[in-house]
Amino acid sequence: MTLDELDRIRADNFRILALYSQYLNRCPRAITPSAVREITGSLSSLSAEEAARAEESAVYGLLSALLTPSDPALARAYILPAVKRLSVSEYKKDPYYKRVRPPAVKRGRWELGYQSYAPYEIFVRDDMTYEWNGRELPAIGFFDESFRFPAILQDGREWMTVQEFINVIAVSESTPGPLGINVATYVGFKMGGIAGAVCSTTGLMMPAFFLVMLVTRLLLTEKGGRLWKRFTMGIRP
Repeated sequence: MTLDELDRIRADNFRILALYSQYLNRCPRAITPSAVREITGSLSSLSAEEAARAEESAVYGLLSALLTPSDPALARAYILPAVKRLSVSEYKKDPYYKRVRPPAVKRGRWELGYQSYAPYEIFVRDDMTYEWNGRELPAIGFFDESFRFPAILQDGREWMTVQEFINVIAVSESTPGPLGINVATYVGFKMGGIAGAVCSTTGLMMPAFFLVMLVTRLLLTEKGGRLWKRFTMGIRP
């Protein structure tokens, strides 16, 4: 590939991200069931796989018309391979989805609770896909029915996708060590790679580490003294 082609792909990467960002922030529910049905017609006579392909084609056409009405080549390169219909039943069968029942908690700008996707609402379903030529494809998904899911919000905006939330619980419970450290490591890696994982894990561990060092130093300094005797007397069974 020439440098000019790489520069064009890089510009297209930024362009499609900007278009998706505007769409997801302003009108993620612009595609409605009635609009999809006008294109697909009745799906009752089709198999599940054929129905999924028909709906994906309809959503691709509608999303292309909304995002890139004057650039079909950009739509074919970025939207067509990235749009995927997701199965509500498959997500509900996930053991971690079944087990996670977060309470409604709000602390400052952060909130833990539930949100719902409307039928055919567009959202980011997974990490980006990187092609050999440098093209970056945002993974876009939708459900054909409403879906309620646990969510972490910051200032009212979703901070983690459904799959990321499930992955955090899965990885944290399957790896050794305290749950909090595992979650911090995973989130740090997702946000900043290896450096982010190291920083988040270190940031969570260091306060406790220094506190233990301080208490240990005080106890060793006072060993044999009155404070030491009172301390050992207090912790005896």
